[in-house]
Amino acid sequence: MDLGEIARQVAAWENRVTVDDVSYDQRRNVHTALRQTHLPHMERAGLIEYDSRETTVELTDDAEAFDIYMDIVNRGRTVPWSEFYVGLGVLFSLFIGFHWVGLVPFSLVPALGWAATISLLLIVIGVVHIHISRKLQLGSDGPPPEIVLSAEHDK
Repeated sequence: MDLGEIARQVAAWENRVTVDDVSYDQRRNVHTALRQTHLPHMERAGLIEYDSRETTVELTDDAEAFDIYMDIVNRGRTVPWSEFYVGLGVLFSLFIGFHWVGLVPFSLVPALGWAATISLLLIVIGVVHIHISRKLQLGSDGPPPEIVLSAEHDK
């Protein structure tokens, strides 16, 4: 991808405007930061190949390993999926324990009903997890997660 296109898109995300509404100064500031700081760091890390003469940027095969890193990094206000699933396991265990000792209202639902409910919830949560993970992959369309979280925080 051309560095100018990348700078224009990042400037649009940062300034919450469309790509067509990015000013020359906004694009230039991002272009300079990318060229002088971010691209050299990402190239040294093996995530991209940057051709300064052609001003093109290309993801390397090693960039896929970065997706794995991003999946386990705490993203501010979000709960890591591993902690979410542990909490879910504890919650489901409590429901089953309450059913087992006959605590109302948990004892009013038959064991097969709890099994079906837990299974359905796990399927729905798994689908949501897949959807969110795909949105956060490198190269996906739309602004990066930190821009989205920042915009939501500003509301």
